[in-house]
Amino acid sequence: MVTNMNSQHPIFDYPALFNRLAGNQVLIKKLSFQFISSIRIHIDNIYEAINSNDLDTTKSIAHTLVGSASSIGCMQLSHIAAKIELKSAENNMRFINNELFELEECYELTKKSLHQKLL
Repeated sequence: MVTNMNSQHPIFDYPALFNRLAGNQVLIKKLSFQFISSIRIHIDNIYEAINSNDLDTTKSIAHTLVGSASSIGCMQLSHIAAKIELKSAENNMRFINNELFELEECYELTKKSLHQKLL
């Protein structure tokens, strides 16, 4: 389990993913690398939605991030996306930028952690 960013949530909870996928290393690698590719797209789409003041789309994308990050064991990314989802639901655009910075930072740490663990 990799933890960083001063959080109680692990960046990458490999043991949980390992158990969830019954130790299937091929599937773990495949899903993890697909996840990293799709997350970058989702983050870019969140920026686009925010720049368009589209809170519904921001909320929807953040919700997708919460679920996909959680299912792959990236709990810190999931937690940050949940904060973005909540602020979008509350029409609180003013504070979303703080979470976007956190999300970007966590994405980079997550990507690094996944590569270190799976390569």
